[in-house]
Amino acid sequence: IVDPASSKAMDDKGEFHNFDFKGILKPLFDLFDKDKGGTISNEEFMECHSILLNSVMMHPESSESDAVFGGDFSSIDSNGDNEIDFGEFVAWQSAILKDCGIPKHVLPEVM
Repeated sequence: IVDPASSKAMDDKGEFHNFDFKGILKPLFDLFDKDKGGTISNEEFMECHSILLNSVMMHPESSESDAVFGGDFSSIDSNGDNEIDFGEFVAWQSAILKDCGIPKHVLPEVM
């Protein structure tokens, strides 16, 4: 249940709910895919990274370690095609959110 990519989330009361991580991320991905080509360029990524970092750091349950907000473009672009596709974007966000300290049930509010 600690994996953001899982389909379930537990709220503060210990109750399970459905959780669509990819569904939450898709509008964000689309927002930063400015040319609507289905991928994020390095330039688009730099803007995206900055905005996402600020969003996570504004949440009261984030931690100081979130300031690192892992990854540079080349480490996220796992296939080396100089573009970040949706799968790479989801994998990057999943890895970050596993350790950020923000409970899954509040991620829709943060995102």
